[in-house]
Amino acid sequence: DTCGVVGINELQEANFFTIYPNPNNGSFIIATNTFGNTILEIYNVAGQLILSNHLTQNHTTVDLTKFSK
Repeated sequence: DTCGVVGINELQEANFFTIYPNPNNGSFIIATNTFGNTILEIYNVAGQLILSNHLTQNHTTVDLTKFSK
């Protein structure tokens, strides 16, 4: 369904990306088999966009330690 919202579990099952280590302390790596036109967006529980990056390689380190838990 191209009009629906896609959750993390559905993307992981398609081998779109892997997040590790799990659990983590707010800093983690996202490894993906696709990059270039892919944009990583992370939202807080209030729905506010807190991070947006173009994925330019097959892995990126995300550091969310400066944000409140």
